[in-house]
Amino acid sequence: MNELFDLVKNYQETKNEESFLLLLKKFNPLIKNLSNKSIYPDMKNELTLFFTELVNKPYLLNLNSKNDKCLSKYIGKSMHNYFQKINKHYEQIIKTEPTEFKDSIYTNTINSFNTIEFKDFLNYLSPKEKEIILYYFNDLYTCTEISKKYNVSRQYIHKILKRSLKKLKIYYSCEIF
Repeated sequence: MNELFDLVKNYQETKNEESFLLLLKKFNPLIKNLSNKSIYPDMKNELTLFFTELVNKPYLLNLNSKNDKCLSKYIGKSMHNYFQKINKHYEQIIKTEPTEFKDSIYTNTINSFNTIEFKDFLNYLSPKEKEIILYYFNDLYTCTEISKKYNVSRQYIHKILKRSLKKLKIYYSCEIF
């Protein structure tokens, strides 16, 4: 009945790693869901760290209702509030970031496509994969823009990108060994 409450209590009293991993497993779908919605690239780690700190708070065991539903709702709401706080903070950082810095990132990205190693990799791709990779990474088109260009679905373009990147991963893993 009070499995979640007992896990938190056990973890706080004994710092049992197994209890923490079970707690994390219960809230991992929420962490994943929020991190997928975020514009902040490291949101999953931030939420996991916040969750760790939250589970260690002694007041969790002193909530008015000592049932799992109340505790689960409290943890979920706290994580959602933290998610919004981090996202807003990150949005402000992006807005105030100097444009020269943003431009230099794009310039460096485009210049990196001129390397011999990358051109060598492109030879392993089909012509369509090659074009899509270049549109996406070199010209900074979105999947939607590319899909309109080819008159296909956005999902199809995303599938081609994933397949091409998988080939890249295999190509580089073979080069290392």
